[in-house]
Amino acid sequence: MIQFKLTAPTVPYFLRRFLSVNDSSELHGRLAHFLAELTLLRVADFPWPPSQIAAAAIALSNMLRERTEPWPSAMEVRTGYVLHCGSPESPSRSCTGSRTSLDACVGKLRALLGQVETSPLQASTKKYAGKIQQLAELVKKAACDGRAD
Repeated sequence: MIQFKLTAPTVPYFLRRFLSVNDSSELHGRLAHFLAELTLLRVADFPWPPSQIAAAAIALSNMLRERTEPWPSAMEVRTGYVLHCGSPESPSRSCTGSRTSLDACVGKLRALLGQVETSPLQASTKKYAGKIQQLAELVKKAACDGRAD
């Protein structure tokens, strides 16, 4: 008898693939993994597919790292997701056809990041911040920015 074992791709699977397209450093990758891991604290608030959550984590990490282009065209082509579609920041981008917007997922992720310092669940924060001080500073800055929104 043949036994088939099927599994669904998870957020870390997509993160690995997308981070290479994004040309991310190790620190950048850790920040994206941290952001993606935060979604596990509020699974019901993140109904998007794993690929979209991974893409949103990378887009937000690009913003936090203040990259000139938070969502490069290579990422849009490779993932099929757009950022700021139809917004004043990028009016030429539209969410028509096969393109899906990351805006709602990035917004939820940014809001969750704004609550990270006051959350009783600190394991993820300590796990990542303990490894690299620079990441801790980025998370702290992002948490302050998230509360300001």
